[in-house]
Amino acid sequence: MRIDFTFTTIGCLCPLTASVWPGSLESAVDLPFGCLAFPVFCLCCLGLVVAWLLLLVRRPHTPNRRPWGWALATSAIVAGSVWALWFQTPRAIVFANDCTELQPLIPNARDEWRGQPLGQRIGPYTVDRYAADSRGGVFFRTARGPDGIGPDELSYGFANQPNTSGTPFGNSSYSLHHLFGDWYTFSVSDD
Repeated sequence: MRIDFTFTTIGCLCPLTASVWPGSLESAVDLPFGCLAFPVFCLCCLGLVVAWLLLLVRRPHTPNRRPWGWALATSAIVAGSVWALWFQTPRAIVFANDCTELQPLIPNARDEWRGQPLGQRIGPYTVDRYAADSRGGVFFRTARGPDGIGPDELSYGFANQPNTSGTPFGNSSYSLHHLFGDWYTFSVSDD
């Protein structure tokens, strides 16, 4: 059970670390890894169920052995990691320390397609472009990647007081996730 706990902890730390950067986790589970993500997750869940069933069937040989503790700890690690990923907790914690560096840039943001170049490192993030949107909000792009096979591009980053209609980087597949205060993460395609 200690080995299960160790591998589960390492396996949960990898996506938690990757989730700090907008777009990194999404790109990591994209093709070809996206095809494997769901089966691997199912195998991990099946492994936990089998471990619990083995504990129910087998009794410990010595009174000092406590396999339930390892099983509970492993389950708690998985549940806590899923919760943290769902609510983007690692990203919010890391970004909370660095968002003050973006505040002075907000009044200078112009409304232009694809934003103005910045190329500034802010904490662990590199903001390559930023722009205001005429519909509301200032958007800071920290990552970009391909949107399928064609020439379209996905943009990821942070937004301050964003609108719900679109961004200077595109309007298709636009999604927002609240971090704290006026700050959100966004992802959008330029279709």
